[in-house]
Amino acid sequence: MRAIQIPSTIARLKASGYKVNIYHYRPARDGQLGVKTVEFYPTYVLRDQRIEPAPHGGRTEVIIKNSEDIEVFRGEALCSKRDNFWGKVGTAIALGRAVKKLNERETWS
Repeated sequence: MRAIQIPSTIARLKASGYKVNIYHYRPARDGQLGVKTVEFYPTYVLRDQRIEPAPHGGRTEVIIKNSEDIEVFRGEALCSKRDNFWGKVGTAIALGRAVKKLNERETWS
């Protein structure tokens, strides 16, 4: 499987009239939010509340929207709670999954 090139793929999508949103979600460190189950929070929420994210696990979503700002494709990548979270890897996986759905629906070269 060929690795996806994030900047050039996003640039191609934007040139085709799509909008691309990338969201990263992380679990908080144990006990910081009083939650024992693993819940994912947007990284900006953790940062704004000065809560350190757990070093392992996470989720990345890539949402592709059309020119009317309507979601048309979504890709998701889930990081195991045993693996270190790396946003760039999650973005590449989620973007690849969203683009695969796009390719299945229309010819995109």
